[in-house]
Amino acid sequence: MKEEEGTDHLDSDCDSFISGVKLEQDLDDEDLVEQMVGRDVTLPSNKDSKLWRLKVKPGMERQLVMRLTNKLIHNLNSGTPLMVLQVFECENSSGSVYVEAYKLSHVEQLTRGMGGIYSRGLKMIPISEMTDVMKACSTIKENPVQPM
Repeated sequence: MKEEEGTDHLDSDCDSFISGVKLEQDLDDEDLVEQMVGRDVTLPSNKDSKLWRLKVKPGMERQLVMRLTNKLIHNLNSGTPLMVLQVFECENSSGSVYVEAYKLSHVEQLTRGMGGIYSRGLKMIPISEMTDVMKACSTIKENPVQPM
């Protein structure tokens, strides 16, 4: 008798689950496609982090990336993490270092006290150009291997 009571509870749970699935299936195909392809997930939106370009002394890009990354690690280990996602340099753009962060204040806090960064060289990359910058920076020069 107790086994039947237990299965009644399971049956009601299954019925509510199935009715929820049926509601989702009742949507028109066009509505479903519109929900799924609301926006291209590979493109940045206003809610995503921003990309900031720092003007730096030419030839110091890689050194500054290392120093900024070390500062991020130090602050993380000391319990006061900076809200910066990544720091990188692009071989295609001399004199620039890129920082991905949500706010200008986060980038300013990271670069405070660093030498080699021009104080007026901080600029946010427009959202429409972010993918172009990332594509340009991700291309790696291929060195063909010469046979011996």
